[in-house]
Amino acid sequence: MIFRNPFCGALPLVLTFACAGLRPGGEHEDISRIYEVVLEDAHGGSISFAEFRGQVLVVDLFATWLNPSLVNASLYADLYRKHRERGLRVVGVALDEQGRMVVEAFARALDLPYPVALADGGVRAGASIFGDLATLPRLMVFDRSGALVAVWFGLAPARELSRLIERLL
Repeated sequence: MIFRNPFCGALPLVLTFACAGLRPGGEHEDISRIYEVVLEDAHGGSISFAEFRGQVLVVDLFATWLNPSLVNASLYADLYRKHRERGLRVVGVALDEQGRMVVEAFARALDLPYPVALADGGVRAGASIFGDLATLPRLMVFDRSGALVAVWFGLAPARELSRLIERLL
């Protein structure tokens, strides 16, 4: 399990997992639920995470007004374009309160090649597989079996993320 959190970096490993909402051993309490997530997309349709079963899944939880979200989205778009044929899937989940118009404009302006969903009330309240979202942006990487293998907050480390994706594919 890879975990990076600027607020927990100097704490012992057990506390690091506690900060992420993870149990020691790398298991997320609700890991079996990733494929149950269904969210509205930025175009008014829906995204069912069940579509991504058997794929390496990168979930970007972000807000359009955060500068790190802009940088991360470009990185994830490049990774998706490079690895989609090998089974990489990326989904953005926007937590913007302004809704669909703002999120759709963001995705269009950045020419994002992957789907972008709108967080619902459960996601916003921290009552979902994604946990408490007090810190954004957050990147969660799931392997082909749906197991959570990495979580990052803030700017994603491009080189480390690329190596992880290569290994998982």
